[in-house]
Amino acid sequence: MTLVCTLIVVSMKVSRIQDGLVLVGAAIVYLCAGFALHPAPDDDNLGWGGGLLDNPLRYSDNANRLLLLFYLLLLPGRFVAEALVDLVVTVRKH
Repeated sequence: MTLVCTLIVVSMKVSRIQDGLVLVGAAIVYLCAGFALHPAPDDDNLGWGGGLLDNPLRYSDNANRLLLLFYLLLLPGRFVAEALVDLVVTVRKH
């Protein structure tokens, strides 16, 4: 995610402040997506061998593997976002 944002920023050739704002904005979008989106693949339908091999007779295993990929990509963002939400809740209580 940050590599894509970095490439976009470099191609735009804007000032360093704008570069930082774009990266901060992309990070906020990633954290919000990680907090709000909860992809749930069907673990029993990932293909043959637990997802190691494609089942050529079904297309739903491809969709489930894609959901699993989105889940794994969003997992660090969810972890950080939930930690930030817990921090805000804890600070507001005291």
